[in-house]
Amino acid sequence: MKQLLALAVLLVPLASSAAKPERPNKEEEEAFNSASQLYGDAARDKGASIEAFERFLQRFPNSPRAADAQFMAGEGAMEQALKILRNEAESKKTTTSRLLAPKNQAAVQALHEAEAAFRKVLDRYRKADGGLRSSAQYRVGETAYNAKDWGRAIEEWRRIEKDFSKSYLVPEAWMGIIFANLALEQFSQAEANLF
Repeated sequence: MKQLLALAVLLVPLASSAAKPERPNKEEEEAFNSASQLYGDAARDKGASIEAFERFLQRFPNSPRAADAQFMAGEGAMEQALKILRNEAESKKTTTSRLLAPKNQAAVQALHEAEAAFRKVLDRYRKADGGLRSSAQYRVGETAYNAKDWGRAIEEWRRIEKDFSKSYLVPEAWMGIIFANLALEQFSQAEANLF
């Protein structure tokens, strides 16, 4: 009886590892690398890499690389949003046509897509590498900051210290909090956070 119990204890981890391999298979790795190459191509719009990572997630939802693919889809959307915001900031230097215009809806949409992707990393991949999850949490704060929702950015960055206290991003999050305090003209709070 004890031998059957010992055998069952040994086989349970094997069965669970057989259901979900720890390493991606060749097809998964090729699809992920292809999407990564699209992301790395500076000459291309990030939309193609976002689509490639989303296709990867549809084809391989249980892949060990799924969390990475989800994060990279968010990175692509964030890159698109920042490009739009940089271009708009440059155009405001040369023309006054958008000086008092409302928020750029293309940038708002890209930031929303980025935040949704990063939140999926936090919500769906709880067993993912803690570094990846803390990076996703930091990026959620960045999406709020770039959308000029500084109060929410502060809340999101504070979660890094709370949920990922050993992360290398804790000091970066505090710097983000200080910059958000300054944007909100909370100078004494920024100073208090600095020291």
